[in-house]
Amino acid sequence: PVVLLHGAEDADVPVELSRRYAAARPGVRLAELPGTGHYAPVTPGTAAFGLLARELTRYAGRARGT
Repeated sequence: PVVLLHGAEDADVPVELSRRYAAARPGVRLAELPGTGHYAPVTPGTAAFGLLARELTRYAGRARGT
């Protein structure tokens, strides 16, 4: 499974790129993060990082078959 986390306020990479990527690939889910910039998903302590950690945990469980 592929989940894209993209900050809606990302000034470095337009969110439209992720929208197009997700729309063209079945099974790809896009989570647009309002008020979030480019680095928030990889910055500990941010809400976006918390979402990333939850998604990784969820998919790690799938990989183990739980």
